[in-house]
Amino acid sequence: MVYNNPKQKKPVPNANIALVGNDGSNYTGTTNAKGVLNNIALDADVNYDLSASSGDVSSEKTYLSTNNTKVSKVYKQVLYVETAGVAKLPATKYEFYFKYNKHRVDSVQETWTAFIDRLVEISKKKSINVSIEASASKVPCMIVFKNNNELAAARATITMNKIKDAVTAKGGDASKLKFSKRSMVQGPAWHNDHIERREVFEKYQYVKVSAN
Repeated sequence: MVYNNPKQKKPVPNANIALVGNDGSNYTGTTNAKGVLNNIALDADVNYDLSASSGDVSSEKTYLSTNNTKVSKVYKQVLYVETAGVAKLPATKYEFYFKYNKHRVDSVQETWTAFIDRLVEISKKKSINVSIEASASKVPCMIVFKNNNELAAARATITMNKIKDAVTAKGGDASKLKFSKRSMVQGPAWHNDHIERREVFEKYQYVKVSAN
């Protein structure tokens, strides 16, 4: 079962499931409309890593072992693709916290929808100043970006472009949006401890947007 987060527990349809065994096996599948994927056959005496992803958000890996278990045993796992519930914000603000190396915001959040709807409403009447602050932690970048400064800047730019597209798609006037962007790398120093201190570092991996 895949939910969006522990607080809201909304099923996530069409989530990608990955199950990787230490025997070299690799299974991928997709959840149904209720966020469920059933009937995955597991081999005996294998350790598995199980994870789910939807868009640019993903769950933590869950460890699953079939060592010393009965053949008929049924495993049930719940995965969350967001670390926590979305904070309640006024409609003129939006925040999103990224997992490691991610740079695209989640457009299925209720906060995002309310934010875009408000921009659409205002843009039909007047210009709006939209401020974007994007941040990356000091955990080394491991994807397509050269460094964490570039990752933080990409988060700001991609968020800006996504806002423009979303406002236009809902009938707003994106030309009335006047953007300012600021990106930074911050937080505690990295000592090859990004797994143990994930919650600490991810506090500094965000994009915050406000409109006035």
